[in-house]
Amino acid sequence: MTGAIQPTSIIPILATSDWTNANNAAADVINSLETSFPGVWGFPALGMLVFQFIYERDPGYLLVAANGITGIWFGSVIPTIGDYAYLLDIYG
Repeated sequence: MTGAIQPTSIIPILATSDWTNANNAAADVINSLETSFPGVWGFPALGMLVFQFIYERDPGYLLVAANGITGIWFGSVIPTIGDYAYLLDIYG
Protein backbone atom coordinates (compact mmCIF):
# COMPACT_ATOMS: atom_id res chain seq x y z
CA MET A 1 0.00 0.00 0.00
CA THR A 2 1.10 3.54 -0.57
CA GLY A 3 0.50 6.83 1.16
CA ALA A 4 1.12 5.76 4.77
CA ILE A 5 0.35 8.29 7.46
CA GLN A 6 2.14 7.58 10.69
CA PRO A 7 0.90 9.51 13.70
CA THR A 8 3.59 11.02 15.90
CA SER A 9 2.07 9.17 18.83
CA ILE A 10 -0.10 6.14 19.34
CA ILE A 11 -3.80 7.04 19.26
CA PRO A 12 -6.01 5.02 21.60
CA ILE A 13 -9.35 3.95 20.12
CA LEU A 14 -11.96 2.84 22.67
CA ALA A 15 -14.24 -0.02 21.72
CA THR A 16 -17.66 1.34 22.68
CA SER A 17 -19.62 -1.38 20.89
CA ASP A 18 -19.22 -4.97 19.73
CA TRP A 19 -16.22 -5.04 17.38
CA THR A 20 -17.06 -8.49 16.05
CA ASN A 21 -19.22 -6.35 13.76
CA ALA A 22 -16.54 -4.51 11.77
CA ASN A 23 -18.94 -1.65 10.99
CA ASN A 24 -19.12 -0.92 14.73
CA ALA A 25 -15.32 -0.87 14.85
CA ALA A 26 -15.21 1.48 11.88
CA ALA A 27 -17.73 3.78 13.58
CA ASP A 28 -15.59 3.89 16.75
CA VAL A 29 -12.44 4.71 14.76
CA ILE A 30 -14.18 7.46 12.79
CA ASN A 31 -15.75 8.92 15.92
CA SER A 32 -12.44 8.88 17.82
CA LEU A 33 -10.48 10.55 15.03
CA GLU A 34 -13.10 13.20 14.29
CA THR A 35 -13.58 13.96 17.99
CA SER A 36 -9.90 13.96 18.95
CA PHE A 37 -8.78 16.02 15.94
CA PRO A 38 -11.66 18.34 14.98
CA GLY A 39 -11.29 19.76 11.51
CA VAL A 40 -8.43 17.41 10.63
CA TRP A 41 -10.38 14.21 9.93
CA GLY A 42 -13.63 14.08 8.03
CA PHE A 43 -15.20 10.91 6.73
CA PRO A 44 -15.87 9.60 4.23
CA ALA A 45 -12.27 10.18 3.27
CA LEU A 46 -10.89 9.83 -0.23
CA GLY A 47 -10.47 6.26 -1.36
CA MET A 48 -10.17 3.46 1.14
CA LEU A 49 -8.21 3.57 4.38
CA VAL A 50 -6.57 0.74 6.29
CA PHE A 51 -5.99 1.34 9.97
CA GLN A 52 -3.27 -0.74 11.61
CA PHE A 53 -3.64 -1.32 15.33
CA ILE A 54 -1.74 -2.91 18.10
CA TYR A 55 -3.93 -4.68 20.60
CA GLU A 56 -2.52 -6.16 23.77
CA ARG A 57 -3.82 -9.61 22.84
CA ASP A 58 -3.28 -9.61 19.08
CA PRO A 59 -2.29 -7.18 16.30
CA GLY A 60 -5.11 -6.52 13.85
CA TYR A 61 -6.16 -4.55 10.83
CA LEU A 62 -9.36 -2.63 10.27
CA LEU A 63 -10.36 -1.74 6.73
CA VAL A 64 -12.61 1.34 6.50
CA ALA A 65 -14.14 2.15 3.12
CA ALA A 66 -14.76 5.73 2.03
CA ASN A 67 -18.40 5.22 1.13
CA GLY A 68 -19.71 5.38 4.67
CA ILE A 69 -19.04 3.15 7.61
CA THR A 70 -18.01 -0.17 6.11
CA GLY A 71 -15.38 -2.30 7.75
CA ILE A 72 -13.63 -5.63 7.66
CA TRP A 73 -11.66 -6.73 10.71
CA PHE A 74 -8.63 -9.01 10.32
CA GLY A 75 -7.19 -10.47 13.49
CA SER A 76 -7.67 -13.55 15.61
CA VAL A 77 -8.55 -11.63 18.79
CA ILE A 78 -10.94 -8.70 18.49
CA PRO A 79 -11.14 -5.96 21.16
CA THR A 80 -14.15 -6.19 23.45
CA ILE A 81 -16.31 -3.34 24.74
CA GLY A 82 -14.24 -1.16 27.07
CA ASP A 83 -10.88 -2.24 25.63
CA TYR A 84 -8.53 0.03 23.72
CA ALA A 85 -6.87 -0.71 20.40
CA TYR A 86 -3.92 1.56 19.65
CA LEU A 87 -3.74 3.12 16.20
CA LEU A 88 -0.24 2.89 14.72
CA ASP A 89 -0.54 3.53 10.97
CA ILE A 90 -3.07 4.69 8.44
CA TYR A 91 -2.72 3.59 4.82
CA GLY A 92 -4.57 4.93 1.84
